[in-house]
Amino acid sequence: MKRSLKFALRFANSGKKAQLDQLWEVYRDAVNFFVKDQEITDEAEWRDCRLGLGTSFKQAALRQAIGLLKSCKTDRIPTLTHPSMILDQRFIKIGKSHNSFDYWAKISTLDKGHPISTPIKSYNHANKYFRKWDLVNGGKLLRNDRGNWFIQLVFQKKNPKNKAKKAKGFDIGYRKLITDSNGKTYGVGIKALTEKAARKQQGSKAEKRVREEIKNYIGKVVKQAVNGKSNIAIENLKRLKDNKSGKWAKIINRRFNYWFYSLTLKRIRDRAELFGVRCKAIPPKHTSQTCPECGYVDKSNRQREKFKCLQCGFSGDADHIAAMNILYRGFAQEFP
Repeated sequence: MKRSLKFALRFANSGKKAQLDQLWEVYRDAVNFFVKDQEITDEAEWRDCRLGLGTSFKQAALRQAIGLLKSCKTDRIPTLTHPSMILDQRFIKIGKSHNSFDYWAKISTLDKGHPISTPIKSYNHANKYFRKWDLVNGGKLLRNDRGNWFIQLVFQKKNPKNKAKKAKGFDIGYRKLITDSNGKTYGVGIKALTEKAARKQQGSKAEKRVREEIKNYIGKVVKQAVNGKSNIAIENLKRLKDNKSGKWAKIINRRFNYWFYSLTLKRIRDRAELFGVRCKAIPPKHTSQTCPECGYVDKSNRQREKFKCLQCGFSGDADHIAAMNILYRGFAQEFP
C-alpha cells in the first residue's frame, strides 16, 4: 500500500532554485532524446545521449522516457514539457532536521558531488505518514507555472488483513455524493458546492478556494461512508462525459467539472485499501434502469429521482436502486 504526498521547497534560496532549473532544462532534453529513439528499451544506449548529464542522471532520464511511452495512449510521440523529474535514492535523500524545520532534502544537481540541501516543513496530514509509514527512498521533483519547486515523496506500509463478511454498493451522484445499497445517503451538500464553484470566475482565487472546499468535503464524506466493516462495489465512471459534447448545456458542463467524481472514486479506493477491504468497480450501464426485484430493464423505469418498475411495480429512490444493482453485480456470488 502506497501513498504520495507533496511538499513545497519554498525555503530553498534563489541559488538552489536556479540549480534545479538548470538541472530540469538538461534532464528534460535527455528524456525527450530517449523518447524519440525508435528502438528504446531498458537496454537503450544511454551513452548516445551527449547532453551534459552524468551517467546516473541519463539512466534516470531513460527510465522516465520508457514510462512516458508506456503511459501514452495515442500514436503521437509524447513530449515531456511540464517540469517533472522522477529520481531514486541516488539523487534524493530525506533526513530528519534538528532545528526549526522538520526535514532536510539533499538533492543532486549538475554540479557532481555537490548536492544542494533544502529544508522541508511538514503539515498535519503528512505527520502521521512520517510517524506510521515507511518512507520510500527517492522522489519526484515538480515545478509549477509560477516557478515554485515541490518534492513528492512516497510512503508505504503493508496492506492490513480484513476479512469483512459484508458488502455495500455505492452509487456516486451529483445531488447526493454517495448513496449506499442500504439506502443511506452521504454528502447531500455536494450540489450546492458545485453550483457555488460554477458561479465563480474561472481561474480566480475565489474559484480555487471553492475547489479546495469541494475536495475537503469529498474526503470528509468518504470517511463517513467507508468504515472498513464492508467490502465496496462502485461504478466505473471514468467515461462519464464521453459522447456528451454538444448535448449538455454550458452551465451543466461547468457544474460537472467541479463534481470531481474521479476524485471521489479514488478516495473510496484509497480508504478501502487502508482498511484492507475489497473495492470492486463495475460497469455503470443500466444500474438505475434495472429493477432489482424482477430484473426488468427499461429507461422509463426511472423518472428523475424516482424509480418504479413498469413490469412488477417495485419502486424507490433511483440512487438507492442503482446502489442495490451495483452491489448485486459486484458481490452477488459471495454475499447473496
